[in-house]
Order: sequence, then structure tokens, then C-alpha cells
Amino acid sequence: MGRTPILESFDPNLSDTDPKDAPGPSDEWCLGYSAGLAEGHATAVTSHNNLTAEIVQSFADMGFGFSEARAQILQGLKPLFGALLHRVLPGLAQAAFTAQVVDLLHEAALKDSLGPMELAVNPFNIKGLSDILPYAVGMPVVLIGSPAIAQNQAVLRAGRNETVLDVGAVLDGVQSALEAIFETSDERSNYG
Repeated sequence: MGRTPILESFDPNLSDTDPKDAPGPSDEWCLGYSAGLAEGHATAVTSHNNLTAEIVQSFADMGFGFSEARAQILQGLKPLFGALLHRVLPGLAQAAFTAQVVDLLHEAALKDSLGPMELAVNPFNIKGLSDILPYAVGMPVVLIGSPAIAQNQAVLRAGRNETVLDVGAVLDGVQSALEAIFETSDERSNYG
């Protein structure tokens, strides 16, 4: 068994002194403490302001990066949307026009099957519709070519009712919406 070493304590015996009699901090210490506290507070405020400025700058840099990236992506997509607008959508509009005319004639036939129906279209659309109409509608339809009516537009007259179908307006609306996207992106890229 080992023997426990006996060490002499050099700490003052605190139990012998009264806490009221203990001397307080000196004036020099109080002055140094106050100066250190003020300097630490000033350093903390400066550090806080610097960090706040860095965060604001980081957000500004991220916003600018987003605008640049968006402008580059839209610029890259511009040829794709141009091809869609000028090559794909007109063909789809023509196919949709024929299908919508047939649906329009079916609805008119269900509402008023007694009177004759007249369908006025642009002469460009007559060939595509004249091949389909005898098979699509169970009643006679008089097909009239009128140059005053725009391509992919039709006017159906059944009795006293007249209905206008305009697929070209939908195509123009899509084109205007896509052009507005690119105009907005050009303005943002030019002016920040």
C-alpha cells in the first residue's frame, strides 16, 4: 500500500477573513477594466458592421449572378422558342383547327339539327376540311371559302346562331407571351 503524500497548502486561509474586510479592486484596476470593456465593445461593433456589410455584398453578388444566369439561359433558349413558334406551332395550329371545327360542328348539330349549317373558312383551309366534313358530321354542311376570314379561323352559322373559332389568335397569344419573356430578359440584362 502506498502512502498518500502530504502536501503543504500555500493558499491563504479564506475562512479566517471576513468578506466585508476584503479589499475591493483598486482604482487602477477599475480604470483598466473600463478601458478594456470599452475597447472590446468597440471591436465587437466594428466586427458586426463588417460582417453585416459582407453579408449584404454576398446577397447582392448572388442576385447579380442569378440575373446573369437567367439572361444566359433565356438567350440560349431563344433559338429553340423561335423554331417552335415558326415551324412547329403553325403545323399544330392547323391540325388543332380541323379537330376544333369538327367538335364545333358536332356541338351545333346537337343543339339545332333542323336547320342548315354553313361553315365559312379561309380558302387555304377548304381542302383539309372538305376531305373530313362528309365523314365527321352526320348532316350536310355547306363549306364556304371567304378570303375575308383569316387562316385558321372559322365562322359557323346554324339557324340564327353564329360562332367564331380563331385558332390563329391563340397562336398569336403564345407568340406574344414568349416574346415578352425575351424582351423582359433583354431589359434586365442591359440595365441590371
